[in-house]
Amino acid sequence: MFCREALAALNPKYKPFDRLKLSDTLVPAWYEVEKANLISEQEQVSKVAITADGWSAVTQDHYLTVTVHYVWKGQLKEKVLKTKAVFEAQTGHAVAEEINEILEKFKIQDKVVAATVDNAASMSVAVKRLQLLKFGCFAHTLNVAAQKIYTILSVSNWAARVRAVFVWMKRSHMAKIVLKEKQQLLSLPLHQLILDVRTRWSSLYQMIQRFFEQYPAIQATLMDPRIRKHAEKDRVNSSESADLRKTEEFVELMELFHTSTLCVSGDRYPTCSQIIPILQKLKSHFTACQGDSAFVVAIKQVIWDDLSKRYKDRDVRFFLEESTVMDPRRFHYRLEEDVIWGRLRRRAVADHHRVEPVAEPMKQIQRQDLVVNEEQRPAAAERKNTACLEDLFSEDDNEQQPMLPQMRIEDRVDQEVQVYRGLPCVSMQTNTAIW
Repeated sequence: MFCREALAALNPKYKPFDRLKLSDTLVPAWYEVEKANLISEQEQVSKVAITADGWSAVTQDHYLTVTVHYVWKGQLKEKVLKTKAVFEAQTGHAVAEEINEILEKFKIQDKVVAATVDNAASMSVAVKRLQLLKFGCFAHTLNVAAQKIYTILSVSNWAARVRAVFVWMKRSHMAKIVLKEKQQLLSLPLHQLILDVRTRWSSLYQMIQRFFEQYPAIQATLMDPRIRKHAEKDRVNSSESADLRKTEEFVELMELFHTSTLCVSGDRYPTCSQIIPILQKLKSHFTACQGDSAFVVAIKQVIWDDLSKRYKDRDVRFFLEESTVMDPRRFHYRLEEDVIWGRLRRRAVADHHRVEPVAEPMKQIQRQDLVVNEEQRPAAAERKNTACLEDLFSEDDNEQQPMLPQMRIEDRVDQEVQVYRGLPCVSMQTNTAIW
């Protein structure tokens, strides 16, 4: 009511839209405009990837969401194509038809090169029916492997004791007050206690890490005379040395796993080239070493037993290897680079012959032609002026850059690969899509 009165005071002639016009007319019209813009943009993109996921609302209504990912003018973009309500059993055949209907609606069914889905059987069948390259979500794969920790009895019992302390302290008003006082006295971060949730990624690590960080404040809180829960205090004090040792070992062991999950959870930069280097690093990290406790050995074994079974499909493995060697950040990995570059060379030649482009004179490739320096990238106005200068002095420019005879595509590919492999690596902060 206040908003309407304010609008009337500012402009008595203005009549705001009612809810029905907004929902039935304006929003649908806006959607059609955005849809047309997206279709127009997709017409200028040669290849895209999609992610698809089925989920249920709190009302138990089931939905399917399909998102498209593509590179546009050096930027990695993603657009939600549709969130579709489904009213039939989500078999693989049904999911494939629903995804294909969405792809046809946006005219990209022939441009999709890969689909990232979860580990549901229906999704695997659907992607196979659509004849797409299926990628299991790597972050989800890491989370599934981490869930195996709960199957270890010693870990489950130990985590239950830590969780019981956290639950009690979060429920006790006085314990929360005393904990904050102890954090200030001990100069510890004023962090809240975190409870693990089986469906939330890395939540067990976050709970144990917080317990390790706040252990002095927790102990001081439990010893405070204002705390009357003697049963909980005795439960913690009876096993404090063993639990603290396990806590330290767990945090040290799982920190790399948590960092890996964060690395591949981004949606603004490419991540597929990180999968093989991360898996190799995790394999080395989770290999049992002499001197490891039985607690650590059990965790290492159960996690790597699950991860070692992933990404064994030949086509998926080839795709990951090729994306890894082409990443300009030059991760440390153990791969047969010459074999992989040979596959890339043959594919580039085959794609060239399939497209059959118009033959044009090719100039000699220089190393700097393949490097994009963001500081040297001209602004929009400068690029416009440069284009005008190119048109005006195109004849002079051609005289200054003598053209070489037509090169065979095989020689052109070999030259580009050689120059690219000779480039220095870039920092890990570099956005490879822009590079």
